[in-house]
Amino acid sequence: MEYQIKQISYYAENILERLMAGTVHSVYRRTINLTDGRQILSLQTDHSPLSPISLITGLTADGFGRLTVSPGDTVHFQKDGILISGDGKAPCASYRFTFKDPQHYDLKLSKALDAPSRLALIGSIREAVSKAQTGGFTILFKDCPCRLLDSDNESPAGTNTDGSLSLVLLAAKNDILRCNKLLLDRKYQEAALELLRLLGADHIRYPGERLALVSEVLERFGCVVAAKDAVTLVLGRKEDGTFVNTTGNDGMATAGSGDVLAGIIGGLLAQKMSCFEAACTGVFLHGKAGNKAAESCGKHGMTAMDLISRLPEVMKGETVWKEGRCRV
Repeated sequence: MEYQIKQISYYAENILERLMAGTVHSVYRRTINLTDGRQILSLQTDHSPLSPISLITGLTADGFGRLTVSPGDTVHFQKDGILISGDGKAPCASYRFTFKDPQHYDLKLSKALDAPSRLALIGSIREAVSKAQTGGFTILFKDCPCRLLDSDNESPAGTNTDGSLSLVLLAAKNDILRCNKLLLDRKYQEAALELLRLLGADHIRYPGERLALVSEVLERFGCVVAAKDAVTLVLGRKEDGTFVNTTGNDGMATAGSGDVLAGIIGGLLAQKMSCFEAACTGVFLHGKAGNKAAESCGKHGMTAMDLISRLPEVMKGETVWKEGRCRV
């Protein structure tokens, strides 16, 4: 029997391009969840609420109810459709769901959520998970034996150290691997946009609303944030206030400059400095070294190595990061 998939998200289509075989994970009145052990997609009845993993069919709830599909049934993901057959233990019907010019949709936020909206979303997710008594969410959150993927998400790269990862953690790890690959390929702008997406930040708002965006990231992750620009902002705990650094110049926008900053902050952390103080001291010394390099090499000729060579000079004497500090 053949049925049509009428709507599909770009996210789900991207997943389908990489899948070959899997099984039926779980069956509900309006949903059939499919998985390959790493990803999960949902065949759903017509007019179902849209989600990134939805494959909306033309079937009604009654039509779904007449399908003899069970958890464990074999699933073959093909270029033009999805074939569901039995588990091989007993004869059963086969069902084919085809893609014939489906409507595409792209679910994304038009703007960052405010604090009340984020709390409401978190509450809804927790309520849904707590009510999932049938195990429908188990594959997402329960640790299970699996193999990590290469950064191109195409081939196994070995088993992780603890031998297991939930699908949520595995997806997060693959996102980071993808960012790392972009950096190694020197696709810096794409890597930056990908990291902003993972943080839930909006790069379009960044120039005009930098302090607000940094505050949102700080609230969400409870970390110290150094937001680089002509004037760098460093935010930590509420009692730390905001450090506004004015050292540095536009000649520092050169390959490797950020790596130097990361190395300075890492060295200060190794000396038992707090995260906030290490970040503030790091951006201050980094900018000071940049100014010294510009004086001798010129802004257009300076390199990351010039920053490193000036660090001993700027770290002498009583130079401390508090010179550049103010609260806002």
